[in-house]
Amino acid sequence: MFLTQETPAKVLSLVGASLFSMFFLFAVSNTNASFTGTESSLPDIASPARVMSVLDNAANSYSNFVDAYLVKPGVESYAFGKDNLDYIIDEAGPQILAISGFDSLVDQPSSQASSAPRVAGAYTEVSYFKPSQGFSVDTLYSILIR
Repeated sequence: MFLTQETPAKVLSLVGASLFSMFFLFAVSNTNASFTGTESSLPDIASPARVMSVLDNAANSYSNFVDAYLVKPGVESYAFGKDNLDYIIDEAGPQILAISGFDSLVDQPSSQASSAPRVAGAYTEVSYFKPSQGFSVDTLYSILIR
């Protein structure tokens, strides 16, 4: 009665035993093994060199995929959008300020500012922070930009 009933446990154990025996026979024939020794050894598929090689290749492939299909198109579209937005701001900025009434808040360029050098390190004056002035965005700007 016990041998005639097919239960999943019996079937899976027989499948496992047959796979093990097939692997054993494959390993014996592949290495030309005998009772005295083997001519060649089986490759170690779980060796650290092989595992790291596979992980490195997979990580490199994933990195290339993300760079090619996510990062580069994003950078290109950001640059395109930024150029368009900069053009709109440059062209429409004064008109928008005039319509909104904020044009009085914009600093008008003076003749001294236009003749001043516009490169980093052009100023020879040393700007010091005086604690009595308090700390604000203007003092930070004067320290960093001056």
